[in-house]
Amino acid sequence: MLRIVFLITVCLSVGPSFAFEYQGNLLNGERDGLWITTNKGSVLSRCHYKEGLLNGSCIKYDASELPTSIGVYLNGQQHGNWQYFEKGVLKSEGPYVADEKHGIWTLYDDNGKLFFKKEFRHGVEEGLVEKYHSNGQLEYSHPKFDGLAQGLWVDFYDSGQVKSIGSYDGFRKIGIWSYYYSNGQLRMRGTYLGREKIDDWLYYEPDGTLSRIPMKNADEDI
Repeated sequence: MLRIVFLITVCLSVGPSFAFEYQGNLLNGERDGLWITTNKGSVLSRCHYKEGLLNGSCIKYDASELPTSIGVYLNGQQHGNWQYFEKGVLKSEGPYVADEKHGIWTLYDDNGKLFFKKEFRHGVEEGLVEKYHSNGQLEYSHPKFDGLAQGLWVDFYDSGQVKSIGSYDGFRKIGIWSYYYSNGQLRMRGTYLGREKIDDWLYYEPDGTLSRIPMKNADEDI
C-alpha cells in the first residue's frame, strides 16, 4: 500500500488564495481508507474510500472546523442516517437510501429545537408532515403524496388544543372543515368544494351559542 500526499494550490485574482491538501492511501491506484482534505491547515473533510469510491463514514467541516455534515457512504452514494449542521448547531437529520432521502427527516430551528418532521419516499415528500410551535407543541399535521397535501389536516394552538380540522386534495380544502376557539369551543363549521364555501356555514360564539348562519358561498375570512 502506498501513502501519498496531494497538494494543490489555487490562487484567485480577487480575494485570498486557497491551498487544498489531500492526504490518504492509494491501493492499486485507487483511493483507499481515510482521506483528509485541508485548506491552509484547516480540516475540510475526513472521509473513507474503498476502490476509489466513498465508502464508510464521512465528516465535512466549515472554515471554523465545525462539522457541516456527518454520515455514511455506500459505494459512492449517501446511505443510512445523515446529520447536517450550521455553525455547529444541528439543523436536520434523516436517512438516505442510494443517495435519496427515504424515511423520516427531522428539522430543527436556529436554537436546536424541533421544527419539522417530514417523511420521504425515494427523494419525494410522501407520508406524514408535522410542524411544531417554538414551545415544542405540534402546530399542524397532515399527509403528503407526490409532494402535495392529501387527506386529513389538523392545526393546533400552542397549548395543544385543536385549532382546525379538515381535508386537503392537493392545494384545495375539500369536504367539511371545523374551526375552534382556543378554549376548545367550536367556532365555525362548513363545507368546501373547489376552494369555495358551499351550503350554509354555522358560526358560534366562544360560549357555544349559535352566532349566525351566512348564506352559502359567503366571501368571508376564516
